[in-house]
Amino acid sequence: MRSMFQFVPRRFARLLTFTALALPLVAVPAAFEIGPDNQDQLPRGKEADGIIGDFVLRNDKVEAVISANLPLRRANMSTFYGTNGISPGCLYDLTLRGAHNDQLTCFSPSGQQGPVSWVRVAKDGSDGEAVIETVVTSPNNSGLYKRHEYRLRDGWQGVLVVTTYRNAGKDMRKGTVDGGGFKPNGDTLGFPLTTKVSVDEARALLDRHAAAKAAAAPVAAPTGEPKAKAKKK
Repeated sequence: MRSMFQFVPRRFARLLTFTALALPLVAVPAAFEIGPDNQDQLPRGKEADGIIGDFVLRNDKVEAVISANLPLRRANMSTFYGTNGISPGCLYDLTLRGAHNDQLTCFSPSGQQGPVSWVRVAKDGSDGEAVIETVVTSPNNSGLYKRHEYRLRDGWQGVLVVTTYRNAGKDMRKGTVDGGGFKPNGDTLGFPLTTKVSVDEARALLDRHAAAKAAAAPVAAPTGEPKAKAKKK
C-alpha cells in the first residue's frame, strides 16, 4: 500500500502481542539503556540480538529490545541488504518476561531502514507508561520527518508501536506505510501483526485484554486453620 504525505502528520499504530503466563513479578513498566553493568537484563532466546547500547522496554508480562543508534547496527548480517540495510531504532527482540524465548528476527515499523537521528528513552515508566522513541529528522531525510514510539503500560501483553510522518518539505511525498522484515510469534488479539488501527483503539484493546486476563486469573482457595493433632495417651 502506498500513501501520499503532505503537511499533516499521519499516525499509525501496530500491535505486537504475546499470550503471557501469570508471572510473580511487579507490574511496573520500565525503559532503560543497556550498559556494561546491566547487560544481564537483556532478554535471551534463539533470535536474541540485544547488545550494549540497545534499549530494553518491559513490564510484568513482556520484554523487548529496541536497537540503538550504533554504527552499522543490524539484527544480523542477513536481515536487510544494501546501503540502507542497517536498522537502528527497530524492534529486535520480544518475549514473555523471564521466559528468554525470543523468536523475533526484526520488526521495522513502516519499513524503517537506514540512518536515524536518535534512539532514546522518552518516558522511563515512572508515570505508568514506558516509551522508547526513534526519530528521523526532516533535514536528514529529504524533508520527511518520522517518529516511531514503542509504548508499554502495566499489564499489557504486547508493545504498542505508534508511527508519525510529517512532510516538512515543499513537495508532495510518496512512501510506504507497510511494515516488514519480521518473524511473528504468539497471540495477536485476533489481528494480523500488520493491522493498522488508531492509537486510542490500540491502547483500549490492550487495556481490555489485560483486564480480561487479570479477571480470568485463578485465585487460590483459602486454606483453613490446621487442626491440632490429638496427643497419644
